[in-house]
Amino acid sequence: MTISLRDIQFKFGGKVVLERLSYHFTEGIYLISGESGSGKTTLLNLIKGFVHADTGEMERTGSISYMMQETMLFSNLTVLENYSLKYALYHEMNLEECKAMLLQEMKLIGLPEDLLTMKVSSLSGGQKRKLEVLLISCDSSDVILLDEPVANLDKVSIQQMATYIENHWSDEKTVIISSHSEIVFKGQVQRLVLEEKKLRSAH
Repeated sequence: MTISLRDIQFKFGGKVVLERLSYHFTEGIYLISGESGSGKTTLLNLIKGFVHADTGEMERTGSISYMMQETMLFSNLTVLENYSLKYALYHEMNLEECKAMLLQEMKLIGLPEDLLTMKVSSLSGGQKRKLEVLLISCDSSDVILLDEPVANLDKVSIQQMATYIENHWSDEKTVIISSHSEIVFKGQVQRLVLEEKKLRSAH
């Protein structure tokens, strides 16, 4: 799976957000930093296809899953109900099997078991982000886009999230993460900075 951006320019409200941006993504984890308003979310929206460049070319291969900053969870349903609805779209599994799978995944990402039957509306912001990552892991997309996945998380939870991402996706998928927060991965990660409307390697 690859994503190739060539000389991308994108304007919003008459303002140039991305200009002559070029980059080639392959398998692996990419961590994009940059100041607020630098265009990180716009870049992910462009890759997903939610918006289109004014000029330039983009080529994509493979399916894409996107965890946006705004939650897509059903707040009136429980954690298990949210997970089972998503899991049923991609796998044949009864509720008990789904529950067992979810409990295993919750342990790996640092969510306590007693959240299983709680409504999403009662979760903290950080707990919701962790649950959304678990939902993303249900499908078999080739490309994973994560916009501020560690927002509202403490240092321990950030490390749990990083470990989960690395163990589940680093070898076979393209994972593109935008984040204001520092995320430490044990393995190789491509660190990028979006500044002056372009994407470059971080030093």
